[in-house]
Amino acid sequence: TVPKTLRPPILVQYHVGPFYQNANTYIKSEVPQELRGLPVSDEARELLCSTEHSRVNGEGNDIYPCGMKVMSFFNDTFSVKGVEINKKNIAWESDLQRFNNPPDYLKRKKTTWLHDLYPTVIGKEEGVKSEDFIVWMRPSAGSSVTKRYGWVEQELKAGQVLEVTVTNDYPVESFKGYKQFIFTEIGAFGARDLGLAYALLGGGFLSLFLVVASQVLLWFSGRSEARSTSKDARSQKLPGPGPGPSQPPS
Repeated sequence: TVPKTLRPPILVQYHVGPFYQNANTYIKSEVPQELRGLPVSDEARELLCSTEHSRVNGEGNDIYPCGMKVMSFFNDTFSVKGVEINKKNIAWESDLQRFNNPPDYLKRKKTTWLHDLYPTVIGKEEGVKSEDFIVWMRPSAGSSVTKRYGWVEQELKAGQVLEVTVTNDYPVESFKGYKQFIFTEIGAFGARDLGLAYALLGGGFLSLFLVVASQVLLWFSGRSEARSTSKDARSQKLPGPGPGPSQPPS
């Protein structure tokens, strides 16, 4: 049930947690040249996609592209009865330009492509140009993942009951995780992203604490210096009385 009226454009997102896309080993588990469609040596694939199951499948075929980010791609799909979800314009334009299929795409032997791994999400003609894939490959900074799924271009009225159909292809039981789908309006500062909001709020409070602490230290330092100066001034002796009047000659 829609709790309040949402006016278009409405951003649809999916949320997975706990999921640490910011882990160092996870971020590095990819071959950037491979994602750009450039030639890559087997040595580079073994070095950067160090876990074998992320670069070679059970049949001995090379997984293209390789890496943990690729193998953990979110592939649930969902639809809403009577509501069209537009899947275009969810990825950054700079990322769309950066990701490219190789010149021998679909012609290379003994290779498993993205559409072989995720046929319900990634089309054969898309490959790494799939916007869903490109959105996933940009890592999230917090302890969970919130990604764009699509757009709704019609108003959703308060109290409206949505009939949602979900294909549950993405397992979360192994890491005791959870999944959510989010409908949110776009405001002046973008869409709902509590992770970023909490980070900014925490940074603001930390900055305020440091400012207050520095001012307190400066205040105590100034008082201590003033007391020291005053004490030094009092400790200086005043010049003694001069010699008495000379005695008249006898």
